[in-house]
Amino acid sequence: MLITALSALPANVKPGYSNWQPRMQSVASIRSYRGSDPTSNLSPQPDFNTICGIQPNESATCSAAALSALNRAQELEGVAPINLPTNFPLLSPPEQLFVLVNLERSSRGLAVFSGMSPTLNAISQQGATQGQDPTWNQYAFPWASNYGYGLPNAIAMVYGWMYEDGPGSPNLSCSIETPGSCWQHRNNILQDFGTDSPSMGAGYFVLNSNVASYAILESSYISATYTLTWTQEAQLIPKIEGDAGFFGSTGATLLGSPIVSLTPSPDGMGYWLVGSNGSIFTFGDVGYFGTVEASRLLAPIVSMAATPDGKGYWLVASDGGVFSFGDATFYGSMGGI
Repeated sequence: MLITALSALPANVKPGYSNWQPRMQSVASIRSYRGSDPTSNLSPQPDFNTICGIQPNESATCSAAALSALNRAQELEGVAPINLPTNFPLLSPPEQLFVLVNLERSSRGLAVFSGMSPTLNAISQQGATQGQDPTWNQYAFPWASNYGYGLPNAIAMVYGWMYEDGPGSPNLSCSIETPGSCWQHRNNILQDFGTDSPSMGAGYFVLNSNVASYAILESSYISATYTLTWTQEAQLIPKIEGDAGFFGSTGATLLGSPIVSLTPSPDGMGYWLVGSNGSIFTFGDVGYFGTVEASRLLAPIVSMAATPDGKGYWLVASDGGVFSFGDATFYGSMGGI
């Protein structure tokens, strides 16, 4: 049985830089998903690293930016967007990883993991704490594992594993000399374990007080008990009706203020949501051009409008105050009058 070689974890972990290295047990019962490998790395749009700033960052703005980037990548790949369960912000980072991995699998017609195994959780947690790929020292069950750090939240980590894992990415195992290790994290997430009820574990740890560390371990192992099941989470995923495109939402995000407006992009392939405090959430192909969220508003934001080319927007407050961003021109306002 072959275990892929690992690169050593750098001694000085730097916030804002991502590394992830795969480990997988290759046996006959595991079928690869190699046919879906992207042709190149896809930089996140919107750039959640810039928007999120610090890590870890579970804020509504950061989570929405990461989800928007993930769903844009899903759209470009031609697979269904990620629609999170309504309790997602209440889940722990390991539980969020479990949900996200299953959504990636289900959107491609693959069997989901039935639940989070206490045994696999413990091994994953050890990997996250020690800063290395989880290793399961047994040979009865096929397994695969991923480790990564340096991204602000679980959504961003899954983005990295799925869409920035090729040549030239932070995947230290991927090189011209070792092309088989490129996209291995993505393939580990999408492995077919040949069973209807495989199990998964996940771990999370904060390194050096400001660097988020993530790990997952997947297997054909069927656990006697689960700490969280897919049945519990699947029933909390909102259903989409009609012909309106779904590109993501804040329904699973703890918001600092209520959403007051949804503004579609000119081509109908995305939209902005704006909160009464001026917070902006981007979904689909729309861009992020700024916000008044950190400003002291005299009155709450009540509406938003996009420029004809979709490269800017105006926000308007209940007192008539107008705020322009991107290529939106400011012509005056009634604020403070």
